[in-house]
Amino acid sequence: MRPNPCEFVNIISSLAACIAKDKTEEEISLLAAIFTQLGDTLATLAILNVKDNEKKKAKEIDDRIKLD
Repeated sequence: MRPNPCEFVNIISSLAACIAKDKTEEEISLLAAIFTQLGDTLATLAILNVKDNEKKKAKEIDDRIKLD
């Protein structure tokens, strides 16, 4: 079950606070950069998967049309 959007924001904020606890500003900045890059890479992979799936579905439709 997925939390509602407000709960999700609270969970992420709490997680960030726990991760940042007892860290230096430099460590927090490095972690922020790492997680930003991770998020950006995941977003890129997700959109590439969507595009790949769209191409596969289009090919399946074309193949079905050719069989008919």
